[in-house]
Amino acid sequence: MTSLRSIERNPTILDSITWVNTGDAPISLYKVKSWMKEEESDNDADIDDLINEVIDLVENSYYFTITDKTVTALWSSFDRKLTLPMAPVIEVTSVKVAGEEIDFHVNGNIIHFPHRRSGELEVVYKTGWETVPVGILLGLKKAILSAYEDRQDVAGMSVELIPGHSRQIFKKYRRY
Repeated sequence: MTSLRSIERNPTILDSITWVNTGDAPISLYKVKSWMKEEESDNDADIDDLINEVIDLVENSYYFTITDKTVTALWSSFDRKLTLPMAPVIEVTSVKVAGEEIDFHVNGNIIHFPHRRSGELEVVYKTGWETVPVGILLGLKKAILSAYEDRQDVAGMSVELIPGHSRQIFKKYRRY
């Protein structure tokens, strides 16, 4: 269970979050190979796997979406204002308390409820970018290249999964 705080600093308890990808990765194998200056096709499957793994790692570490998805989030405790955990929000498709649809208003990534309610809250929403920011694409390319070039295990040393410059780029888009 992850504890989050709303804008008003009221306790909000997010019990679970799941998602289904509804779009393709915003960066192609061709663009990544061009960035790597890799001309051979022997490692295409491995590079494609790295693309997907780095995107998944960034989304889970920084709480923003790179690939369009439908998100389902469940809260056991919430207040009249709630910040959605994955951004950017395209559309909120369903808000239910104890299985019953309720009224809500969305402003960016924040949902406002006209009345305080109790019970388990389920929010289903679509998230993604109309155009993924250039900074995110650059950070992805650098992280994928770093992971590709550093494929061995390192004993007794700490290796960063996401390079420092990529981390700085991704922090600009971080939700929490």
